[in-house]
Amino acid sequence: MEAGLIGLGKMGLHIAMNMQSSGIRAYGYDIQTGPRKQAKAKGISVVQTLQELIAALQKPRIIWLMLPAGDITESMVHQLAELLEEGDYVIDGGNSFYRDSIRNYEFLKKKKIHSMMQEPPAVFAVPLREPTL
Repeated sequence: MEAGLIGLGKMGLHIAMNMQSSGIRAYGYDIQTGPRKQAKAKGISVVQTLQELIAALQKPRIIWLMLPAGDITESMVHQLAELLEEGDYVIDGGNSFYRDSIRNYEFLKKKKIHSMMQEPPAVFAVPLREPTL
């Protein structure tokens, strides 16, 4: 199994690392070079563009967004809608307002792209080998 993760900040990076340790190949993308370098140093396959991310994944593709709620997520959903194909998946892992999530779901549904909102469980988003509550 494999997935593309967009947003390699603190939580996104740890989700990618935990995916890798669970046998899920993670491809990471971030608009900023710093998080990309950090992810690459942790063994994550990092790409430089959204097009590279889409090309790296086998169909049906799974894209997990770990972006701030609001315009950034909204913009990314619209960009992905132009690149993904029928049957692909988009998971919004950020804290999007539920009405935004519903709107994005309806938008992607028209293109036959599956979508869901998923707030990451604390255990999955923390560094490996660190205690959790």
